[in-house]
Amino acid sequence: MARKTALILIFAISLGGMAFAQLSPEYADWPDQPQGFLLTEDEHKDWDAIGGDSEAREFIALFWARRNPKPGAAFNEFQARFEGMVKYCDENFGYEGKRGALSDMGRVFLLMGPPHNAQNRAPTQTVSGTGLATGAGQSDRGTDEVRAQAKLWSYDPARMDKKFKAKGSHILFAFYEDRPLTNEFIMDRSGRDATMSFRAMGRAPEIYLLHPDLKTVPKPVSVPGGTAATKAQLATLASAVGAPLQDQLHAMEDLGVADADHQPLWIHLGFPKDTPIIERFVGQVLNQAGDEVLSTFQIEAQPFEAGTERAYHLTFPLAQGTYNYEIAGLIGGQAQLTQKATVEIPAATEETWFSTVWTGLEAEQKADAMLGEAFTFGGWHLMPLAVKTAPKESQLSYFGYVIRPVLEEGVEPTAKLKLTLRKDGKRLGKPLSMTLPLAKVSDGVYFYGNAINLAALPSGQCSLEFKITTAGTETFEKRKVELEILE
Repeated sequence: MARKTALILIFAISLGGMAFAQLSPEYADWPDQPQGFLLTEDEHKDWDAIGGDSEAREFIALFWARRNPKPGAAFNEFQARFEGMVKYCDENFGYEGKRGALSDMGRVFLLMGPPHNAQNRAPTQTVSGTGLATGAGQSDRGTDEVRAQAKLWSYDPARMDKKFKAKGSHILFAFYEDRPLTNEFIMDRSGRDATMSFRAMGRAPEIYLLHPDLKTVPKPVSVPGGTAATKAQLATLASAVGAPLQDQLHAMEDLGVADADHQPLWIHLGFPKDTPIIERFVGQVLNQAGDEVLSTFQIEAQPFEAGTERAYHLTFPLAQGTYNYEIAGLIGGQAQLTQKATVEIPAATEETWFSTVWTGLEAEQKADAMLGEAFTFGGWHLMPLAVKTAPKESQLSYFGYVIRPVLEEGVEPTAKLKLTLRKDGKRLGKPLSMTLPLAKVSDGVYFYGNAINLAALPSGQCSLEFKITTAGTETFEKRKVELEILE
């Protein structure tokens, strides 16, 4: 009978571990990584019931969405901040055999945030005893004082979320170096201060769970400043075929620059000035196969006028990958146009690279423009060239970005422009070479901009060939512009 009971017990235990055993190595130890510190008791139970990778992916997506201050936003502020702290912990708190983010100091840093006050105590200084003197380096056994390398982190309750229920003048965490010069600091787990600190830290997972009732991951919003599209609005994407303004639409797309690693999709939708003004744009971004909606949006249309055209600009911050996008322009809730295309966002690179050279006949100052916003360059907003003709008295503006240029100490960063002019296919004179100052707009991101006076060029059909280079790299960017210059 005892043997039968033992077999039943072993069988039950094996069944209990089956869900975990079905996970691939990619997910099997997910809760044992730094994000596991954030799991609530209920989430631990939910994870233990997961039966495969598909369920694990859904759990993880929902896990982060529940902590996102804006669960429908494409950018998860909480996750980005947490991952940044994980990187910091790994770089500063690790020691032999232990990842920094999983150390005692890493756990406190991730759950409590950076300390409001931090002190280092040398081995010759004394600090309050921990009750763990035998494992904290050299000590005076039998006393309540410890002499060891120590780090003291304190948090001001007045500056903490009230949900931590922190009391007193401070919340204190003490760490003692277990072995000299190893960076292996062990957290004090004894004493009244330590008990209060542990209680406060234990509340962190529930505090960061902002949306506990969220059952599914909201589709993120495709464009900054927009909101999620309704089902009725998305239905207009299908009804927009043959829409009234479709034949008058002039659409352009290109990859912009948001920072040194990300290239958002920039879209230009232009119409003649005498067409009705679009009131709202709606749309969605789908995966490469086109069978899964990744994000949706609706946003009030913001028209820009230049020359004979009225245009609208949209920005899609997309990660590396291949996507399909669909856009409809609405007036009175009815579709007036549709724009659909496939776009590929390349992987980031650590090398120097160049954006497209963008050209246009009009550029206006926009001091509040954010880096990454469609067709903006260091406070300038460009109307991309949408016509094949230009009056002789106009100027052709051109802008672009250079990412991670090679910098020399004490030398201002510059790019070089080689401009070749052709008329009726024949080169006119020698190519013009000029230096373009580079202005820094963020880490690793520099922009250039200038204009060409078309009055100095001959009338008729011309082509301008731009070539942008910079010192320290063999890469370059070329752009050819065909233009008929009118008297």
